[in-house]
Amino acid sequence: QALASNIGNNITTVLVTIPFEQTSVTTAADPTLVGGRILGYHPTGSGAPATTFPTEIRLNANGSVTVRLSDPSDEEWNVIVNVLKP
Repeated sequence: QALASNIGNNITTVLVTIPFEQTSVTTAADPTLVGGRILGYHPTGSGAPATTFPTEIRLNANGSVTVRLSDPSDEEWNVIVNVLKP
């Protein structure tokens, strides 16, 4: 699951939700992000589970975002990924 919002004209935030007991998720393709760059990320909501952390956050060639965790999440895990659009 993902939700994108614009900050100004060049930066988009993508909210990525990793469901309980999953290790990764890839958002839907977003052509406006193709060729962009990830600027950073941070957990949102009640905070990230203490037992896991992201091992990979990637902007794919089709504009989708992949977030992979070190271990299966022990609760729903939300992260905001900030992307600089091309």
